[in-house]
Amino acid sequence: MTTLEYLLQKAADNGISVYELSLENIQSMIADLKDMDPAICLSSSGISSSREAAELMAHELGHFFTGTYYDSPYCANNRGKMEHKANTWMVKELLPFASLREALKDSCHEYWEIAEYCNCTEHLVETAIQIYQQKGLL
Repeated sequence: MTTLEYLLQKAADNGISVYELSLENIQSMIADLKDMDPAICLSSSGISSSREAAELMAHELGHFFTGTYYDSPYCANNRGKMEHKANTWMVKELLPFASLREALKDSCHEYWEIAEYCNCTEHLVETAIQIYQQKGLL
């Protein structure tokens, strides 16, 4: 099972519908429609790989599992905090600290080396390093 398939199953197990739509200017989003099950939309264009799709999916699942939706008039003030929580969930799910530490011990030091070793994108590596540094783990 690929990472994307795993995340799609995780969404299905939690009652989240996933749609591929033509979205302008955004690659993904989650909607909590209150009277209906939540839905994740992934852009049908602009996503270059299954790794990138998996990371977008994990980020949106991060919003779901941390309850950080943009659904109140106060969300503009808390957007950075909401994105950080979703990114932290994504990193823990896709690049746990033990995996990053293993890559570093195996002489991977450049983002691209770590990304290849961990089968993810450089963007995820960069985000993970920032989050683990903030936590004092690196």
